[in-house]
Amino acid sequence: MPNPQLEILLPVYNESDVLEQNVEKLVRYFDGQARWEYKLTIIDNGSTDNSLAVAEGLRERFAGLVHVIRLDVKGRGRALRYGLLQSTAPIVGYMDIDLSSDLNAFGDLYAAIAEGHDIAIGSRLAKGSCAARSSFRNALSCGYNALVKKVLKLDVSDAQCGFKLFCRGPVLGILPFVKSDHWCFDTELLFFAFKKGLKVKEIPLSWKERDKGKSKVRIVPYVVEGLGTLARLKSTR
Repeated sequence: MPNPQLEILLPVYNESDVLEQNVEKLVRYFDGQARWEYKLTIIDNGSTDNSLAVAEGLRERFAGLVHVIRLDVKGRGRALRYGLLQSTAPIVGYMDIDLSSDLNAFGDLYAAIAEGHDIAIGSRLAKGSCAARSSFRNALSCGYNALVKKVLKLDVSDAQCGFKLFCRGPVLGILPFVKSDHWCFDTELLFFAFKKGLKVKEIPLSWKERDKGKSKVRIVPYVVEGLGTLARLKSTR
């Protein structure tokens, strides 16, 4: 297989219950898009369930299309940073493996990159989006993103959505400044993207909560990390 023009990173932590079916769904989707040569890279970051074995099985089934990276230390941001650094594709994106985002929006992200934007981000809160989620998680997301706008002055409605696409070259230029190894990786990446003058476009999503409120995010550590990251980034302005 020639070097793909598109690579999708799939950070995974204890996702053995949905990993196989959702990777199969992604393969069907991208195989149906003849315009893209692609690969999917599963990045298992410290899973303690059967995720790695499932991922290895998928790599065997979809040889050349599905790749696997194993990191022993947990951390979504750590996994995404490693994936961006190892990629050789000119366009790199990432998705949460629960596939809460409607895949039909991916074409809009790709079109934004083709139009000359450096980063295209999915949004559950932008005008035209439709997000079905619990009241608590919606309030948490809205509150955090309101703080992002107020404190960091970022011109985005949803900094944390795990559905993004990048021109790899420009993003590699800001990656050394991004310190978060966990959930605030997205916010920090966008902060430095705007600070360095990268072109960012936000795409409204149809988004449906897939885990019925059983998020792997622990609220107190998430809030502490979020507030700490905002304070640290504000001090760099």
